[in-house]
Amino acid sequence: MQPGTQDIVTVTQDVWQTALGIDLDPVETTEPPPAGPTLEGVVAITGDWLGAVVVQVPLALADRAARAMFALEDQAASPADMRDAIGEITNMTGGNIKGLLDGTCRLGLPTVVDGSAYHLSIPSAQVVARAVFQHGGDQAVVTVVTGGAFAA
Repeated sequence: MQPGTQDIVTVTQDVWQTALGIDLDPVETTEPPPAGPTLEGVVAITGDWLGAVVVQVPLALADRAARAMFALEDQAASPADMRDAIGEITNMTGGNIKGLLDGTCRLGLPTVVDGSAYHLSIPSAQVVARAVFQHGGDQAVVTVVTGGAFAA
């Protein structure tokens, strides 16, 4: 079974609401999110299905996520807090996607990349499904890919 867009929407909304109390609204768009600094979490799934889950979040939303996760109240989250929060959100999202797959699969450790004007590439990977979400004027993107470096 390949996870679909509706699977990503359901899992992502559940993870953000349960872990952070943040409601993400899915949006229909083919446009890329606005340019600017982002954090991008990636977690591999291996075993009977090979691929990865990628969570891309702009800094403003990463800050809100970290403040909610670590109960920082009105203080801004540090870059390390934001990376930790997005790594954990990526891990939870990947774990829930893994649970939808047939067979035996394992979840790797999440990796978080941050910056702007970069391109994350997983050579030869194919996008299985993607969902875009809106919260407070910011767009988050969750993508599931298969193949590529994971199939080697």
